[in-house]
Amino acid sequence: MDYKLIIVKEKGQLSAELQTADQGRRQAFNIYDVISDYKKIRRTGQGKRGRPKTYFDLQNHVFGCLFGCADFLYDATWMELRYDNVRKSFLFLNEAEPILKESRRQPYKRAEEIWRLARKYEAKLDVNMYRSEENDNSGAISYNIPITKYSEVAQSDHWIEYACQTALDMVVAIMHYYALNGFKMAVCRHCGNNFVTTNYKQLYCGRISLYQNRFSQKRSTPKTCEETVRQTIQFFRNEKNALIRRVARNPDVELWCGAGYEFYNQVISECNTYMDKIKKEPTPENFDKFGQYLLEVNKKKGWKK
Repeated sequence: MDYKLIIVKEKGQLSAELQTADQGRRQAFNIYDVISDYKKIRRTGQGKRGRPKTYFDLQNHVFGCLFGCADFLYDATWMELRYDNVRKSFLFLNEAEPILKESRRQPYKRAEEIWRLARKYEAKLDVNMYRSEENDNSGAISYNIPITKYSEVAQSDHWIEYACQTALDMVVAIMHYYALNGFKMAVCRHCGNNFVTTNYKQLYCGRISLYQNRFSQKRSTPKTCEETVRQTIQFFRNEKNALIRRVARNPDVELWCGAGYEFYNQVISECNTYMDKIKKEPTPENFDKFGQYLLEVNKKKGWKK
């Protein structure tokens, strides 16, 4: 079946949609996360004679429309018929991702390299690119001016249309678009998911964090990874300072000697180590380790001994 993968940039905002050629089926998707989510479809199960078997589950991915139709539910057996094509798409990604990281090359040069790599894997897709123009009378925006040079894409509002047939074609289309617009692949410091950005100074993706701070009595509303990290680090900083104030009540601390003073220094050293860790690697696992440490120290009340 023929598909169109359409990406529109209007006033700097991106939107993306996958649709059948007759527009009978259409589905919007997040252009920033679609490849990261695609890479998670690979599964490993137990095959014959206990050997591991790799398979792909696209049921919950936007590209899964390739393996079913509106008249019946997703059928995993369809996946087997297209296994080789999806496997090729992962091999393509292994070679394409380093191309996006080549910061010294111009975006259009990286896009040309992606396109050459697509031919190596026998991807069969076409692309049409149009620049926006505004109607003088109505102010309506249309996309009728063809873009003939890759270097013009990133600087303009545009309509990019890829004609695709397979999952490989769709993966190529997204990676080609990333390259055209100077996107780079990065890993979120909090959740560990891949995301695309135009600036490596961006450390976090835009996803909603799944982390729940079980050491806080307050239940906050869902927040992005960056907001969650900022809020959680501040929480543990406050908890750490409160613990140190409690430990400092031991009389030995004022005398600068004795077991109480040694315990005080030990707590400060361990807290600082944990704080450095969650600042450099603000993962849910490291947050939980620090929280568990603070909980246990507070329970034991070692400063009273």
